Amino acid sequence: QKTIRKNLALLDDEIILSENNDQTTFDPVVDLTTDESKQLTMQRFPGSEMDRYMIAFLKLQTKGRVSYRRLLGMHGGGFGTYQDKKQIQTWLSNGRAKSSRPTMMVKADLDKEQIILEDWDTKHSSQNSCDDNGQWPSPQNNVQPEKPKPGEEYLAHIFCWHGQSPFLSWHRPFMVEFERLLQDNDPLFPALHHGQNALGAHYYDWDGWDGMSLPPFINYPRYTIKTKVFDKVLQQMDSFNESDRTITNPLYRWFAPMLPHHQLNETFPSDIPESTNCTTREPALSDRSGALNFEFPFPKNNKDGIPSIETSIRNAMMESDFLAFSTTTHNGRNSIENGHNLFHNRTGGSLGTERQFISWQRVWTKRGGKESVPPRWLMQTRLYPWTKPDLVKRGSLSWNTEADVNNEGNAADKTINDATVQDWWNYEELEYEYDEYVPVTKPLNSLKNPFGKSRVLMTVWTPVLSSGPFELRLSNGDREVLIDSVSLIIGNNTSSNITTTCSQCQKRSHLTLV
Repeated sequence: QKTIRKNLALLDDEIILSENNDQTTFDPVVDLTTDESKQLTMQRFPGSEMDRYMIAFLKLQTKGRVSYRRLLGMHGGGFGTYQDKKQIQTWLSNGRAKSSRPTMMVKADLDKEQIILEDWDTKHSSQNSCDDNGQWPSPQNNVQPEKPKPGEEYLAHIFCWHGQSPFLSWHRPFMVEFERLLQDNDPLFPALHHGQNALGAHYYDWDGWDGMSLPPFINYPRYTIKTKVFDKVLQQMDSFNESDRTITNPLYRWFAPMLPHHQLNETFPSDIPESTNCTTREPALSDRSGALNFEFPFPKNNKDGIPSIETSIRNAMMESDFLAFSTTTHNGRNSIENGHNLFHNRTGGSLGTERQFISWQRVWTKRGGKESVPPRWLMQTRLYPWTKPDLVKRGSLSWNTEADVNNEGNAADKTINDATVQDWWNYEELEYEYDEYVPVTKPLNSLKNPFGKSRVLMTVWTPVLSSGPFELRLSNGDREVLIDSVSLIIGNNTSSNITTTCSQCQKRSHLTLV
């Protein structure tokens, strides 16, 4: 049986929805001695699964904070640890020999060299990990940038594929490694990584978010413990306030990228203000920055040619072509990435699209045609720094597994360790599933133009723009026609710009509208 990823909003409301919502009127026994008694105890205490998830997540952010920061750094740079420090020293003492490069330096080098087979869709060929002065992190409003020392530049590499074809596939193993870290800190079944008893990476259902508010379990700085199931664990946590039975809310905050010396020494600065290190830091919710002109509240329905999140997701789910479904590069506002960006641009942090991805696969890989399967060149694309699913099950992960290289230190012809899109494509072989999926209906047939004309691909390079919604219009002087609109995470904001959008994602310097 698979691990179940559940809706956090429903878990948060379990006590309200339960007939036994007043726990003062009954006193069920907490018995965590055996697997069976653990299951029975969780059933007797509505809200205990939400407590379990929040405690595990907070333990990951505190006790396991080095691992947590390393994982988030895989997405936007800043993944260094003491392991890198030792490996950099060895590399420098060996005269910077290519054969003795640090493990993550090799993966960053191979990733930068990787060009997927579309002449307008390449990986990092035009992207710098640092700004023009070699500063890291930049842009970033809550960390003062500094210049990495020689040999440390790779720590700023961005592995994520925003705006490009492997976008969804790259995030799948990313979420799997996150789920494993949660499970390592599970107060109920510690370090259990498979089966129905394992803790899932539960989700917030943002598909229909209207932009007006976030639920308390995300938006409040403290989380109120609902049950007494994990009291013994809570007593050992510094964050636990016994008087009001609250802990620091792990969903309220995120980790800002740390400077190289903090990464390599596994230290954490104490001067990062909580107000600029939380999930409600976008001006549409906090109004702390004038950098982005988001409308507030964000329309739940379409307005002025810009689709709501709900409409964008619905349109994407009806798209049978995988490339068009997956990224703004191929399908603009009708892609799943557009809906992702509409939410991500406003709240920051890490936002998953895996539930939407599997929902789409469950229908179109069976009902669709050849367009529903990635082309061969995409299937062969390597998803650095991740490893293959079978290796992940054995604990061979992104940071402790060597990349596949040949005798010259370049990418090997065949992969043994390195993950590819093909490796992670089959959703039925995954060790998890969701409690509910996003509805999918008939396709839009976007490849068929109703006027009998071919689609035209236009790539617009706009390095001075920041993240947000953009429109492409044609004008003849007398009138304008709206061609398309899209929401993107892009921009080359200077370090003085206090914009609060996911800063590392802003390093994408292109805007592509189709």
